[in-house]
Amino acid sequence: MNNKLPQCLLGKKVYLNEKKAYTIKYQDNRNKDGIHVLLFVGDKPVIFAILKKDGSFSDSFFLDKKTNHASVIAINRYNQIVDRKAKLQMTQDDIKDALRSKEDAKMKNIHIIKLLVDEHLEDISNGWSSRLLYLQMTEFKTDQSLINASLREALRKANPQKAFYYLTLHRRDDLLPELIHQLSNQNQLLETIFEYYKAYPEETYLLSFLKRAAKTLPITDIKLIQKILTFTFSFDIHYKSHYFKPIFLLFYKRTKKEADIETKDWLTQISRVSSLKEAIRSITKIK
Repeated sequence: MNNKLPQCLLGKKVYLNEKKAYTIKYQDNRNKDGIHVLLFVGDKPVIFAILKKDGSFSDSFFLDKKTNHASVIAINRYNQIVDRKAKLQMTQDDIKDALRSKEDAKMKNIHIIKLLVDEHLEDISNGWSSRLLYLQMTEFKTDQSLINASLREALRKANPQKAFYYLTLHRRDDLLPELIHQLSNQNQLLETIFEYYKAYPEETYLLSFLKRAAKTLPITDIKLIQKILTFTFSFDIHYKSHYFKPIFLLFYKRTKKEADIETKDWLTQISRVSSLKEAIRSITKIK
């Protein structure tokens, strides 16, 4: 299997007849028939298109010649984003400042961090294409930008399921660990993450996420750890990957250093999941 993650197409240019260029500024990955995008000339949407996961076109048309239900929804959502801009208290200078790090930013608007967080939260809540992340991608200055810093803060406050979609839409899989703190109180989040990445077993984002979880989750949260290990074990079986052992060992070694629980007690509780018992025994050599 060699599936590649769907691209974030925001900012990509598409050429018609190798002459006229159109820029993708709106993208929605939530549709069963493909990725819905709007292509622009300047600030005007002129083409609606449905793309396959590999970025190739399956359908497209000029909006002045035709509309359909899907294109109307896309235009309406884009107009909501545009209307929101008019209500924001950020100037173009503020937006440019947001591309800089906290050390280099002028910070003339003392409320800029809050405004950036609020915009991220609204985008996450609605599943909108983010102009902030669009700018971060197309006018990149630093990974330590105010845009990225405020995004991390927003992820800690947002609905985690919607935040996960937002991260995958913009291909910010690198920020997946920001959702770890939500695993304990969001029963479906772990399943959603595994379900998504199982289509892309060659990607390493899931492993990075699991490693961070194994290093930071409370070692006494037995039910959550059992769930993580069960999903990981099943993933290994289906995709011939090798995630279970390193993830288990990260948890296991912590029990030898942390005072919250005895290693033997922890192992006994974790091993109550029958599907894991033999795998754990083979790693720890417990008789």
